[in-house]
Amino acid sequence: MEAAQKAFFDTYTDFQCFMIAQVNKGDFNGVGATHYNIVEYLYRNGPNTGKDLARKFHISAPAISRHVKFLLEKKLLAQKQTAEDRRAFLLEVTEKGKQLVNGSETQRHSVTTRISRQLPKKELEQFTRMLQKVVDILKQEGEN
Repeated sequence: MEAAQKAFFDTYTDFQCFMIAQVNKGDFNGVGATHYNIVEYLYRNGPNTGKDLARKFHISAPAISRHVKFLLEKKLLAQKQTAEDRRAFLLEVTEKGKQLVNGSETQRHSVTTRISRQLPKKELEQFTRMLQKVVDILKQEGEN
């Protein structure tokens, strides 16, 4: 590994550990990225069916069922029967799920504010562009 790659690896490791430690300060240990994304999506978009979530997140019905079961057990989601079709259930965010999203958002705001205050505007713009490239790479890798 060349020096720049090693420096990036070490820095990213520190960043990842910091972010995980911040998330784990709450009462939500065990909540993975997909779990969180499902809760946040429902929080922002309102109740949805498991089938709709599977389509939205491009994952299979059995996989979404496992995620939903975990989130129901953790009391981050609740399910309610629809009035139109008693076989269908809508998933919605509980108060505990709302606390998860709000806590995460508060943490993101805190971190981004601290970084924004320390970096000059030009460096912040450059860092943002580079971080967006990283996100794009990771999304492409996830699609393959």
